[in-house]
Amino acid sequence: MTSDIVLSGDADADLQEHLDVVGRRLNGVCDSDGTEIGKRLREKFEATGCKKSTASGLSCIAVYEPFSFPPLEGEPSFTNTMRCGTPLRSLEKLFSSVCHEGLHALQWDGAAILHASFFNDVSPFVICPRDWAMLVERTEQDACVKEAWLCWLGRTQMPELEQATTTHPVSVSDFEALQALGLNIEETLRTAAVFAMEKIYGIDDFGNQMSFADYYHRQALESYNRMMLWRAGNCSARQIVVRMEEQDIRGLGNTIGPNIFEDLRFSKPPLLSAANEALVQKLNKALGIIDEGSLPTYSEALAQWNMSSEEFLSLSKTMRQGGAHESGSSAQTPSRVAAVTPPPAP
Repeated sequence: MTSDIVLSGDADADLQEHLDVVGRRLNGVCDSDGTEIGKRLREKFEATGCKKSTASGLSCIAVYEPFSFPPLEGEPSFTNTMRCGTPLRSLEKLFSSVCHEGLHALQWDGAAILHASFFNDVSPFVICPRDWAMLVERTEQDACVKEAWLCWLGRTQMPELEQATTTHPVSVSDFEALQALGLNIEETLRTAAVFAMEKIYGIDDFGNQMSFADYYHRQALESYNRMMLWRAGNCSARQIVVRMEEQDIRGLGNTIGPNIFEDLRFSKPPLLSAANEALVQKLNKALGIIDEGSLPTYSEALAQWNMSSEEFLSLSKTMRQGGAHESGSSAQTPSRVAAVTPPPAP
């Protein structure tokens, strides 16, 4: 049985109270060498400035939302918010969700490539469809395996975490089984990252088994399509379509613990299902992409702007809709004005 949460009736107060409990539990999560890995996650998560709020009707325990859409004039596109569904039910499920969504917050805080998104209204760049599916898979791999690691370490003080994670891509039991093979933590995390995406999520619309990778690819491409259609009907600006490089993938793993993406296996585009490959081809056609390899890389696009990835990341976090910094200045920066430049011809 998981630990039920006692509710006061004030959703915001309940959330803060139980986030405080989760924070204290995280402080007690240590690796075998004594590293306070849970405390490190909590401190890095808090340092991102991620906001927390309740959201009634949410189908999951919590979700991380990096950008606001549709954009609000005068507000930052980067909203950096974790929303928790109400009412809260289980402390263990909240613990695992905070670990998972907290890791996503670290990814969007430190990896500039994640800001080259259709969802980011101040970005002049957008990742091409195939790489977007890969990008979403990699962010989930890092979050899933490190969430499982933290829950596995936390099971001594919260034994119910084993039951609370049974349906996850990597459960506490899955992580335990991999550790029993004699692998070190880095090997366990990388093996778990592959295992997680191969695990069966459910059945697709055609009655075929669908892996977690298939599910994440589908979600990524469908949201990409929705945003592309929204922009076609609401924005005159066009973003420059770019592709990723190995360094962009590696940057996604700089959250806590070992960087699983130092392994070059993770720099190769994943194999898509027939349905997802068809969706990529449809999106490519709509964007005028004939040869994905001819697209500029993200670093090449930045170089054309005479800008580093660190500068772009800083601007993306602080730019408000309409071109002003969060501080209120109006310095010339690649915002909507810059985004009118059309993508390079294929």
